Amino acid sequence: MDLNVYQLSYFIAQVGLAAASFGVSPNDTEAVGMALQQFFGYRCAPPVAIVPQVPAQLQSICIAPDCPLAANANCSAYGTVITPTYANGTNVTSPMPSSNVPTSTGTAIAPSSSVSKTPTSSAFTLSASIAFEIVMTALVVFLMS
Repeated sequence: MDLNVYQLSYFIAQVGLAAASFGVSPNDTEAVGMALQQFFGYRCAPPVAIVPQVPAQLQSICIAPDCPLAANANCSAYGTVITPTYANGTNVTSPMPSSNVPTSTGTAIAPSSSVSKTPTSSAFTLSASIAFEIVMTALVVFLMS
């Protein structure tokens, strides 16, 4: 994921709020937030095994220049950062389907054959939802250990 420090902080806060809404104690919620920051919040962090049965892997998701640099950083291990795009990137420049698109007023507008799609926050939302599933799995493992 190509998150900056503000996006990661927001993500960790949302995980904490979600955990609290399920009755997780404030101490455990804070511990999880600190673990998320430790494992995912440092740019160029070396590989680490979060789940003991899984080999060490690169874990940094906060890789923007404003993210804190890991103590023993290895930025070359991360390669070139690719900006997120649509999950089905095959249709980035193709026209929208030829169906009526409802507007907020309930009326329909005719599609244009020259409409091109540009990446929006939907790519981030999809990536964040996948990351959320991974983090929640890690949270369960963390709480069970």
